[in-house]
Amino acid sequence: MEKSNEVLIPEFERLINLGHMVEFAPKGVSMRPFIEGKRDKVILAKCPEVKVGIVVLAKVNDTYVLHRVYKIKGRKVILRGDGNLEGYEVCRESDIIGRVVQIKKKGGKRKPMTKARIWRHLPTFVKKFYLKLYRYHIKRLEYLGIDVELLDVDALHLNGLNLVEAVGKGSNNLPYMAV
Repeated sequence: MEKSNEVLIPEFERLINLGHMVEFAPKGVSMRPFIEGKRDKVILAKCPEVKVGIVVLAKVNDTYVLHRVYKIKGRKVILRGDGNLEGYEVCRESDIIGRVVQIKKKGGKRKPMTKARIWRHLPTFVKKFYLKLYRYHIKRLEYLGIDVELLDVDALHLNGLNLVEAVGKGSNNLPYMAV
């Protein structure tokens, strides 16, 4: 039985504010190629400081989004999914529920969340090409019935350049709740 975000996320917020970590599987595809909805899980923790590049769970206009902090303008935090090449969301720091500290890939392999510095600065046409290629391979592998982990975040390369910087390790010593 699947529970709605309106029920689960306030509970996530309560647990995070108590110092726990929360694990859940996001549903959408807006964070491709770094987070694959319904396949990967993310581990959220308290967000002591909002910085450009981190991925946060936030409430935006009566809905919840798991997106990267794109810009900070005064008290406004501008969010954008890595797979969203147009558009963005705006919230306040107080609307941020937690930050992603780790991604749990299919098979249980854990990866630290990155700030995706190079990805954020790539020209839109390069991102568009890569995402189109990524989606093509996902559909092809699903059609063939092949169950593989498609993207190793630490090994995302384009023309020999490492597009992802693994920044730090997530803290494994905090308790968390898996959903």
